[in-house]
Amino acid sequence: MSATEKPMYVFIADDHTVFRTALKVLLEQDRAFRVIGDCETGAEAITACADPDIDLLILDISLGDMAAQQVVKAILDFRPALPIVILTMHEDELYLRDLFQLQALNTV
Repeated sequence: MSATEKPMYVFIADDHTVFRTALKVLLEQDRAFRVIGDCETGAEAITACADPDIDLLILDISLGDMAAQQVVKAILDFRPALPIVILTMHEDELYLRDLFQLQALNTV
């Protein structure tokens, strides 16, 4: 990344504080990323993503208050071009099928 390029502004939504903090530290080691916020609930993620500065949402598939499918659908209603990366430990495609249909096509 050149000195004149803007970093990608990332928002992290994950209900595991230690993981969320570690991911933030890892991402910020690369100047291409700047974590501009984080939260632990789907409701907070939906509210936060109204911020037009957010370039990428990293979203845990299992938040305490709602499923990732609900969060993605709500966000894509008002930010249809926002890239969303879904974090999951599940290998079963059933967990991901609905998300792929919602166009949250990136999973880790």
